[in-house]
Amino acid sequence: MARSHRTNILFLAAVLVGLGFPAASSALPAQNSTLATASPQTTQVSIPIGAGITRSSQGFSPSSATVVVGVNNTVAWTDNDNQMDANGYEPNHIVAADDKSFTSGSLSIGDQFTYTFTAPGTYSYHCNIHPWMNGVVIVKGNAVTTPEFPLPFVVLLVALGVAAAAFTLSRRRLNGLPTSKAP
Repeated sequence: MARSHRTNILFLAAVLVGLGFPAASSALPAQNSTLATASPQTTQVSIPIGAGITRSSQGFSPSSATVVVGVNNTVAWTDNDNQMDANGYEPNHIVAADDKSFTSGSLSIGDQFTYTFTAPGTYSYHCNIHPWMNGVVIVKGNAVTTPEFPLPFVVLLVALGVAAAAFTLSRRRLNGLPTSKAP
């Protein structure tokens, strides 16, 4: 009777360990994934010196940015363009999405406009004042993934299998049955 009681306790312990493991392992990232940070990073885009002067100047730097929701999906455009045009005016810039999902106010040297992207997609944008200035932000979905067959479930199945085998062996011994066949 004591051996049967011990087997039942082992079985119960295996089940509890298997059920408790998912909570502990959920804090771990899935293999080959990127963890989302608690405070997302900001992706920087510059409006470089001379961007508003000629069509041959680089409008945004970088002109293409790829971000991931929950990781670095806030983009900050900073106006660093202090080169005066032929009329002696310091250029202002307005960052505007082609689909009208975001628009900055008029930016002067040193001003910054930020926008947080929340949905995957490709967002083309331009400067409303200087139409040759174009850029694109490519937004990817959240990189935190779950494994196709979660490890905690595998651990639970193994624990249940071991407990069942131990239970079966102990029952055979108690009933006087052979535990293995002799060759």
